[in-house]
Amino acid sequence: MDRFLSLKGRFEIDGQRFVLSTVGFKGSSTEIVAGLLPPFETMLFAVNEKGYTDYNDLYCECYYSEEEAIRRHGELLEKAESGEKFWKEGDGE
Repeated sequence: MDRFLSLKGRFEIDGQRFVLSTVGFKGSSTEIVAGLLPPFETMLFAVNEKGYTDYNDLYCECYYSEEEAIRRHGELLEKAESGEKFWKEGDGE
């Protein structure tokens, strides 16, 4: 059976709101099954003043294991919740 991972974290730094999203698909494509693409990724998105998520990613990390994806999501969210910007401005452009 295919599994789906979906972790979300919301935080605010300097008055700007963000969403940290970690997702993963197992067995969802030929490339993933063949090991050519990492099946898990963490992405960072800004939230605009109306509360809508801007899906132009500000940051992205990819992983080959669910355990690493879950661990890194937690680490990045902890950094962000303590006010640390773990990304560089313009990374996702």
